[in-house]
Amino acid sequence: MAFILQGAYKHEYPDISKQFETLLETCPSLAKTLDPRAMEADEGEHDKRGTSIKADSDHANPSALHRRKPSRQLGADFIGITKALKLERSHPFFEKLRHAYERDYKKPHEVTLHRAELRWYQKVAFTTRNKERFCFEVGDFVKISKGLPTDDDTRYCKLEGITTHNGTYDCHLFAVIRLARRRPRGTTGAEDVLIRGRPIHELESEQEVVGLWRIEGEYIWMTPLGDNGLIQLEFDIDAR
Repeated sequence: MAFILQGAYKHEYPDISKQFETLLETCPSLAKTLDPRAMEADEGEHDKRGTSIKADSDHANPSALHRRKPSRQLGADFIGITKALKLERSHPFFEKLRHAYERDYKKPHEVTLHRAELRWYQKVAFTTRNKERFCFEVGDFVKISKGLPTDDDTRYCKLEGITTHNGTYDCHLFAVIRLARRRPRGTTGAEDVLIRGRPIHELESEQEVVGLWRIEGEYIWMTPLGDNGLIQLEFDIDAR
């Protein structure tokens, strides 16, 4: 149903898609409960941070939405960090955050983390230079621009955390991601199987940190296949 709300089957099921479009217009509150990308409607000011986040031409009016409290139960995951003040400079999160500053925001200065400077959120939204508004939620898949220190052109990833960091003068938004790398053909468990001509991907075990500016304005659809496998679906599956 969520796929239909986003128009993924409008060619194969035009009547159903039209009904959902009508639902969006006549009863947005009901439609929002069915849509995981519920956007920014009815966002309280206490739960929205956007006016001070550093923007660029492809990420205008950025907003961090739905404040989250880090969970101590997440252990080694970056999004479980609750006391950044105590992090050593050799801590993986500290290192990756510093590299993201240098690589994505062109700020090669040392990052000093303080407890009040890290805030975690459920969603991030921004407007591209084409005036399209995008909203991504933790758990979504996103496409990032090239530039990560990987050995291939892997650009799809799972969004696992959203955080803002207050620097001396600016607030920058960062995403904790896990790359979805294409599974080599012939790999055990994968064989050479392609579903609807789409390759199988696998999530990397290690998390990465990227700046907002590296996230592209494009919705990516991936569905699990089991055994850590994922397959990417085209947004309009039946457009071909």
